Amino acid sequence: MYFIKTKGTSKVPDFLQLRDENFLLVEQIKLTNLSPKLKVFYGEKTEMVIELIKNSEFDKIIEINI
Repeated sequence: MYFIKTKGTSKVPDFLQLRDENFLLVEQIKLTNLSPKLKVFYGEKTEMVIELIKNSEFDKIIEINI
């Protein structure tokens, strides 16, 4: 699964894009609401994935294989 953290503007919030191995968009989530959506994909490892995402830079592709 690939992640792209996108910086928002004053009117648009920050988002996280989830993309599959073919780089197709699977989900787009507000950064303020990560936990419930990521729990569907990662279950108990959600908190670890959220920490990796929060510590990453904006507009960089992150690959997380857990």
